[in-house]
Amino acid sequence: MRQQCGACVHTGMQTRSRRDAPKRASRACRRAESVRPPTCWRRPLLPCRRHCRRHRNASALFDRKELLLMQERLSGFMTERLVARHDWVAVTVLLAIGFVTGSFVDYDLSLALYDPANLYGQVFAMYGMLPLAMTFAMAGALYFRCIDRTLGGARVALLAAMGVIMNVGALYACAHEPVLESADPQWAAFLVHVVAAAVTDLVVLRAVRGASRSAILRYACLCTFVLALEILLVNVILKNLWGRPRMRMISVTPDAAFQPWWVVGSDMKQALMAAGIDKEEFRSFPSGHSASAACAMLFAALPAVKSRWLARRELFFWIPAAFMLVVCFSRIFAGAHFLTDVCAGAGITFGSFMLGVWLFYRNQVSAGQRVPEERPRGAHARPSRG
Repeated sequence: MRQQCGACVHTGMQTRSRRDAPKRASRACRRAESVRPPTCWRRPLLPCRRHCRRHRNASALFDRKELLLMQERLSGFMTERLVARHDWVAVTVLLAIGFVTGSFVDYDLSLALYDPANLYGQVFAMYGMLPLAMTFAMAGALYFRCIDRTLGGARVALLAAMGVIMNVGALYACAHEPVLESADPQWAAFLVHVVAAAVTDLVVLRAVRGASRSAILRYACLCTFVLALEILLVNVILKNLWGRPRMRMISVTPDAAFQPWWVVGSDMKQALMAAGIDKEEFRSFPSGHSASAACAMLFAALPAVKSRWLARRELFFWIPAAFMLVVCFSRIFAGAHFLTDVCAGAGITFGSFMLGVWLFYRNQVSAGQRVPEERPRGAHARPSRG
């Protein structure tokens, strides 16, 4: 007997001859169409093309969403998007509009908003990079959380090494910003960064109790991926390559001139550095503060660790996004960056986050086991005993 597709087997129909097989199979499939989609029982979710003409175009009848829903029903679990489409599209469009607008009004906007004595700019200049230290420390704590006696020695050593590296990165992030911004006193700003990182560790470690080790490790790897990509692209490559002067230096240096973002490097940098200008004043594009503030978006992926947080995924997404936008605008008031700088810095980290969400989760996470439907009582119900 020839192999039949799942829908034909479901009806229990037998074909008698080769000439009657396509016709009879098609009738059976029409009757079973409302029961289950036409799929081959050996290869789920793929159309069977061997027995009936109707199944040859089955892929056109069932789109991707319906196939995913059927897979969820067969597996007994529901899946949802980790980051809703309208959320990440809204942030992407907002950053793109800001970047395009800044391409025309960069200097005029900074000239109108720049105020060295602005408290808003001073506060977020000091504490805008807190998410960088917090996510470094959180990833390090999660690596240590994954260590177990049942693992081999090599795996334990690797997890411990990653935990140490991430915690050292957190300490560097805590000490770097107070020194860079010349905080007064520096120890107070350093203490705030350390306390914020420690509190984040305690809260996250308590929150992930009961979560599987694989879910915790995957989230820690996502944090490592985003942080490494942000530091490599923003701080190591682009800032040194562009050499764009900051607004605060242009306003007090007669020989300095505005440089649009599409101009990569200039002879002005070497001449002014020879005159005693610090090289830090030529690292305007892209904004490191905005990129570090966008690391807060990693908290939007926490619902992947525990599915019960998916009900609040909008809250997990928009609170970090709002903090990122607040820090972006504060850098314009401080004269440290232009509008295109902050949009580029935030966009690089946000793009790295979305890339990591797709690579590690395919933007799909389990929403828990579906409650089985009650069997209807009727002619097919089993009679009760007694």
